[in-house]
Amino acid sequence: MVSRQAWNRSESTGGANRSAFSRAISSDSS
Repeated sequence: MVSRQAWNRSESTGGANRSAFSRAISSDSS
């Protein structure tokens, strides 16, 4: 599960990519 690492990175950027990541994680979660 790399979603956790990706999420941390997304938060580090500031949150702008959080929306895009949130979607990617949701899809990856499946």
